[in-house]
Amino acid sequence: MIHTKSKPLRVVDALGVIRFQASNGEVALTTGKDAEKTIGELSNRLSVWGDAGRTIPNIILLGGTKLFDLSGLMSIEQVVSLARAELDNLPVDSPVIVVATQH
Repeated sequence: MIHTKSKPLRVVDALGVIRFQASNGEVALTTGKDAEKTIGELSNRLSVWGDAGRTIPNIILLGGTKLFDLSGLMSIEQVVSLARAELDNLPVDSPVIVVATQH
């Protein structure tokens, strides 16, 4: 019997409402200017390689009061490009939380 360890997670807002939950994932705290690097690191660590190539993890960003769901994209380049566009509205030193979940 094979046992796998999961890391369930929940994102809760200031009112205690669950805004996002996943049965397995990783979270990293970064800043707007370092978010791309953090996305790349989490993506490399959680990507799965199979017959069809690389499957990247779902990426969710939390910056300011917004949640940006970047899941379902085909490449990490697409994720980073969209993340850059979303984070351009935040100060570069503002805290950003990057959530990566496996499919």
